Amino acid sequence: MPEYFPACKEVSSLPAKRVWPHVRLVHKELCSVTDGRGKTFGLIALSTLCACLWLAVVPRCLFLQDPTDVHVAEAVLEQMRAEPRASKAPATGRGLSQRPWLSRVMERYGRPPRQHPQQYGAPRARQLAGAVLNGGNTEPIRFHLNFDTLYEDKVQTNPILADRFCFRLKDWFKAGHPNGPKPSTADDAVDVCNRATMGMELRDLNTWCRCTQGDVITEDMRRLVILAVTQAVAELKTMVRVRPVKGKLKLKQSEGVYTAMWQKLNQTGVYCNADCVKGSLVSVPDTLCSEGVDADIILSTALPPPVPGVQGSGGFCAQDQNGRPVHITFDCMRRVDQSQSKENLDELARGYRTLVLHEVLHGLGFGMGLWGNTFNADGSRRVIVKQLKVTDADGTQDFVYHFVKGTRTYDAAQLYFGCHEDSKWQGLPLMSWPPSGRDSHHETRVMRDDLMSYGYGTAVSGITLASLEDTGHYLANYSHAQCMNWGRGRGCEFVMSRCQVRPTGSVVTGLTVPTYCNRAWTTVLHASNDQALQKCTPIQCQSRLDNGKATCDLECFTGTLPADSEEAPCQQGPVGDVAAAGSAGWLQDLQDSFLKYDGSVEQLQSLAFVAIALISCTE
Repeated sequence: MPEYFPACKEVSSLPAKRVWPHVRLVHKELCSVTDGRGKTFGLIALSTLCACLWLAVVPRCLFLQDPTDVHVAEAVLEQMRAEPRASKAPATGRGLSQRPWLSRVMERYGRPPRQHPQQYGAPRARQLAGAVLNGGNTEPIRFHLNFDTLYEDKVQTNPILADRFCFRLKDWFKAGHPNGPKPSTADDAVDVCNRATMGMELRDLNTWCRCTQGDVITEDMRRLVILAVTQAVAELKTMVRVRPVKGKLKLKQSEGVYTAMWQKLNQTGVYCNADCVKGSLVSVPDTLCSEGVDADIILSTALPPPVPGVQGSGGFCAQDQNGRPVHITFDCMRRVDQSQSKENLDELARGYRTLVLHEVLHGLGFGMGLWGNTFNADGSRRVIVKQLKVTDADGTQDFVYHFVKGTRTYDAAQLYFGCHEDSKWQGLPLMSWPPSGRDSHHETRVMRDDLMSYGYGTAVSGITLASLEDTGHYLANYSHAQCMNWGRGRGCEFVMSRCQVRPTGSVVTGLTVPTYCNRAWTTVLHASNDQALQKCTPIQCQSRLDNGKATCDLECFTGTLPADSEEAPCQQGPVGDVAAAGSAGWLQDLQDSFLKYDGSVEQLQSLAFVAIALISCTE
């Protein structure tokens, strides 16, 4: 910002009731300056007013709480330390999918910031009501894979990232944000981090921990994760399309949005995509801001010291002007021991497939971070999920998020489960237990085959792809959706009764049925899933004779369905257009316009036309 703009900087720290008088004073002073430039300086004054309004109003209107207020930052940190979470993670399956630290911050401040506007092939202004995504304006999504955080020389030279990762046994790393200095390197230095008893509390411990063998990023581990991410992302490219970025995808350089939070945590300084660096703890090369990349989204991968029972974490840390994630992160906490690392690398990488896809889908927007903060092309808020009351057959009641009528997920799930009675179908429920991530995962008892549930699911189903389409940022290629069987055709009661009732579902008959009626379901349920699954009647996958015909429950059948089957194909998506997302009204438009400029006088003059609508120098 030019040298005659310093007064504007004071605005962001003023109480709300003093903002407007201060802005008016700055404006009056600038309008009174003649200095031989008259009209030109009037335009500068108007542009300055616009900038001041942005600094003063946008942080308060776009967030539930002011990100520039240190007291608010202290309260947010205290809330995060006190929030309930599972003390023990599942012993089997993928383990808990930990909500990223930055996602928890965004949740408390309100709608995530849209600080990284991009250009697209066609105008995406919010006034284009009814805009849709289709095969003509979308292309397969292009990922730029950033693995810088896996290398010691990239992280140790960054003051924010130094000592966050383990590259040698018995080194010290930061858990949370400790205030004290790094402990002694002596072997007898006390390590207070008891992984076995602390569980997920380790992430908020705010102390120094000693690197164990399982924490160390070895060359074998690095090669494995790079291969696993590369393979999984290649699979996802075949399923998801987006409006392509025109030219280079470029991020913005700044101190970040949550300035008071970073000040409180002693994470100051200007960085390329600062919120990702400071909040997601990933290395972001300056070239992603200065030069950009030929991609639609950036995926940064890290190998932080594992949290017991947690195998991964994924989320977004930067969005464009319409809310589409443009930078997402994957924290891989699954490790292999030294004996496993010598096995076939390709085979090991395939074992990471569901973990990588699960967390990357979180980054693309599978979760409340995007479902609860998406807008239509006309600027109105889009309603994707709501909390609805559910009642079990034993009288137990709960309030669970459901995909609501009008969403593509609602329609896709209704078709899959064969619930043809609209009066009984209130939408697909999300996970109700455990509380960690309950609003960002499929319910295991209903969607056990899908990899966005907890457990052993491996399919990226058409229902999951439909949930991405509901955000208005993605177009699914359903020909690459992966098939589920669990619960298929079981009807409304199967979904709505929370498994207490298992109605008769659809069946398959024919000569091949005895051979392919062999779906296996594990009966060993880990402790943290008992509350979700204990009411489910176990399924017996065996063929039987029904009126002289070999018969198999559809969800047990592993063969190919007959060509004349009436069941909904798993690679058929919901009917109708995919409505594109937009920005959140005039205030977002003002923010988008301001963020396109670097603050020079000539560039700020273009904002005068916005300010003229608010005030004039001739007053």
